[in-house]
Amino acid sequence: MEATGEQIRITYGKLRPDGEVSWQFVRHQDHDGVGGLAKLLLADGEAVSELPRAKHLYRVNWVERVIALFRFSWISRVYPGGYFEKQDFQTAAAEQPVFWQRFDAIESAAIRSKAERLGVSTNTLMLCALNQSVTPLLIRRETPRRWMVPSNLRGLIDRKDPLSNHATYILCEIRSGDSPRDVHSAIRDQLRKNVHIGGWDSIRLLGFIGIEKARKFMRLSWKELARKKHTWVGVFSNIGEWKGRSSEGWIFCPPSNRHQPIAAGAVQWNGELRIAVQLHSCLRMEPQKARELLSGWVEELKTATN
Repeated sequence: MEATGEQIRITYGKLRPDGEVSWQFVRHQDHDGVGGLAKLLLADGEAVSELPRAKHLYRVNWVERVIALFRFSWISRVYPGGYFEKQDFQTAAAEQPVFWQRFDAIESAAIRSKAERLGVSTNTLMLCALNQSVTPLLIRRETPRRWMVPSNLRGLIDRKDPLSNHATYILCEIRSGDSPRDVHSAIRDQLRKNVHIGGWDSIRLLGFIGIEKARKFMRLSWKELARKKHTWVGVFSNIGEWKGRSSEGWIFCPPSNRHQPIAAGAVQWNGELRIAVQLHSCLRMEPQKARELLSGWVEELKTATN
């Protein structure tokens, strides 16, 4: 994606005892969210015994993979955008601030407990709360909202470097009135149909045509997406539970881009949930809007647990 003018960097923040944050960045081409954090932890002297793994550990044969590839292509087809008022599809990426929130152990446990009572994952509950909090930023509020949700394939695929990129993604489309159970069921259905594996294979297929041809293909694809004003609302990535010696821990935010302009991330450190958001510069919004988005997300999560 860098060939299209994007800055595809994963953002991490190391919390310091004085409350300040040391921001660090990892290239998404080299690592996914899980691998990037593991790399930084190891460099910081932390022990990383085992990386989070895929929760859906079942193998598929080549026929199922072909079917999954077609399913992924259909689900991720081009849709007109129009979610945002001033979205500029020609704007190259510019530095944007990341805003974050740290929940304490009691608040974090309440969020996990609420998800369990609803019969959904914590991931689903956080996504639904995020989906509600973006409403003030949208001009088409009744249109189904399309989110990219990365999926960790460790345990399903084997790569020489365990810290390298093992991520694929699925599409989550949330309609007005959908409950967390509806969203959870839709996500599970895509996983059962191996859409996430189809996403992985679609990415890997680019590797067979060579780097230069792949870059050319990406540039042409993005021009077509810009012409049709294709966009999703954004990307939400949760890199799971981590433990370490530091009580302060880390913050995580995935990269945004012109076609997923809202980036939101979550990580649990020693039982405490941390969330973060970033708005892409193509939205032409003041940083205050990202701060308001984060505040809305926090309030939605707190309201859900009351």
